Amino acid sequence: GMVLTTPQLANAKPADDLAELVTEVANVNQKLQDLGASIQSQQESVNKAILDVQTAREKATTAQQDVDASAQSVKDADAAITAAQDRFDQFASAMYVHGPSSSYLTAKDPIDILGTAATGQALSLSTQKVMSDLARARTEQVNRESTARLAKQQADDAVKAAETSQQSAVEALTNAQQTFKSQQADLDRLTAERADVQTKLQAAQALSAPTGRSGGAA
Repeated sequence: GMVLTTPQLANAKPADDLAELVTEVANVNQKLQDLGASIQSQQESVNKAILDVQTAREKATTAQQDVDASAQSVKDADAAITAAQDRFDQFASAMYVHGPSSSYLTAKDPIDILGTAATGQALSLSTQKVMSDLARARTEQVNRESTARLAKQQADDAVKAAETSQQSAVEALTNAQQTFKSQQADLDRLTAERADVQTKLQAAQALSAPTGRSGGAA
């Protein structure tokens, strides 16, 4: 009786261990599959984040170009006002000292054409209108510059937000990859244990299988 029962008892433990290990291996395999899908998704998120950063930086560069252009327009408007005022001052001085000059009658640009004004009152009114127009144009350029600077600030904020999102995406991907490596190590360990238990079980089954009888084959 002892010869038959001892192998049966020896058989039970490896069989139980094997069943448990098979379940564990299946569970870890499933985790790895889930992690693999997660890593792929997070890699796509990183790629999108990199593209978003690139796009945001390009928009910020364009916004800076708009700021520079509008700032130059304000400088140009200031220069135009100064030049116009100087020319009006020169003209008024010439009119006061010498009277109208024939050179003003042949002027070709709008400001010089004002030299044809026959009276000081007409000159004054024309001067006021031109300076008013120039001042209005300058105000428009100042407003454009203000709008451009606000857009640049928003573009810079968008760059920072995109860079933060990219960093978070990279960290999430790195964590997932590390978890995957850890799970892979667990799978390798469990697979090795399963193989070891299978070997022991097969040895136990071989010992418990009576020669000439088929009962131990099940």
